[in-house]
Amino acid sequence: MKQPFITKEKIIDIAKMYPVRLKKAFSWNKGFREYFAVKATPNPFILKILQEEGCGVDCSSMTELCSALKARNLTSAGTGRMLLHILLNLKKEAVEAERQQGLALYARILGFRQEAKPLLSEIDRNADIPLVTKTADASRVLSPLALSQLERTIKASELYRAAMPGARSESEYVQNIIIF
Repeated sequence: MKQPFITKEKIIDIAKMYPVRLKKAFSWNKGFREYFAVKATPNPFILKILQEEGCGVDCSSMTELCSALKARNLTSAGTGRMLLHILLNLKKEAVEAERQQGLALYARILGFRQEAKPLLSEIDRNADIPLVTKTADASRVLSPLALSQLERTIKASELYRAAMPGARSESEYVQNIIIF
């Protein structure tokens, strides 16, 4: 195993002698955040110190991302949540917009009993949110924000299908509504 050129204790001593003043220097810019290129030094101890100083990370490979996650001591649930946000291209602004509109922007009908068809029609006429009975028609009945939410939901389902052995193989886009 390779020996690092510097010990964790020495890094802590150096950090105490020369505190990071970058944040203070840019305090006039409320949106400023420093990002450290993990490629420069993929050392979890250094990354941890930089994280404690409020520094973000710039990763250009899966190995660098794993080093950054290791430095943050994330649980597997936290790591999974982070990776899903990346895979689904889920942005903080989109989530906030959905919250302001009222989290559920549509109701998706997956199945119903034949005798409930009149009730379903009544719900469709009086609901505050649109009902989606056929995914192919979603772009016609949903707002752009609701359509984006549906597309992410379907992409999440497809990721689940790809990762889970024994999961159903057909896409939700082609699955028919179940009437029993």
